[in-house]
Parts: sequence; structure tokens; C-alpha cells
Amino acid sequence: MAGAVVEIGFDELRALCSRLNKMALTPSERKDLLGSVGEEMITQTKDRFAEKKTPDGDDWADIAQSTKDYYKRKFGTANPYNGILWRQGGLMDSLTQEVGSWSVLVGATKIYAAVHQYGYMWKNIPARTYIGLSADDKTEIVGIILGFLERRGL
Repeated sequence: MAGAVVEIGFDELRALCSRLNKMALTPSERKDLLGSVGEEMITQTKDRFAEKKTPDGDDWADIAQSTKDYYKRKFGTANPYNGILWRQGGLMDSLTQEVGSWSVLVGATKIYAAVHQYGYMWKNIPARTYIGLSADDKTEIVGIILGFLERRGL
């Protein structure tokens, strides 16, 4: 998968992972659970596009004045699109997940995904982190895992 990717290993999930290891889940069950976690992460990331905030809750950097000036000349308005990181929704629509036997990777496949996630100093493009987990995001994911365990009677 090309683009920006975040790998996650959090202490609060380690206990759950240990519990999952002891449960002898079938490969299909693991894939279903990890797929649900990945889908939730994609939903959370799409929500960030609407909020224009990083996973930590900080506002994304505004569009540069030079970009606003260019848009004003070309379109007659300083921001003809729907906001920061949004022209036609290509970056957000490229969010995807890859489920492995024991992991799920969430990322964006657009070639410019990493530029927006991490920034690009030489071109003076600030990082506008959109992939990652907030404390609330982690809580929701733990809820998905616990719900899965409860449905299995564990």
C-alpha cells in the first residue's frame, strides 16, 4: 500500500491482544475482528476531514496565503473547494485497509498522501495529520474488541 500509514501498538490494547491470543480464534474470526477495527479507523479518519483536526484534536494548518491568492485569481474565491485537504475528495476516498493474519494497516493510497500526513518542508507544505488515533478513537476500538469478545461469550 502506498501513501501514509500508521502502525499502532498501545499499552491498553496489549492486554486485549494477550486475551485474544489465548482464545484460539480461527483465522476467519481474527480477520473479521481486524477488519472491523480497520473500518472503524477509516470512519474515524473520515470524520477528521470534516472536523479539519489532527488525531490529537489540533486544527490543521490553514491554506497558505499564496494558495488563497492563486485560487482567488483562478476561481474568484480564496477557497473554492470544501476546505483543507479537500478538492474532490480523492485523498479521503483513497483511505483503505489491509488485513493480515495478525494485523490491520490503515492508510491512504494517493501518491500525495504522505505529503499531507507528514508535511513537505522543501515545498513549505505543513503536516496536516489525518491518520492516527485519539483517546476517544482508542476507546471506540476497544469497545469493538470487547463487543466481539462478549458475542463469543468471553
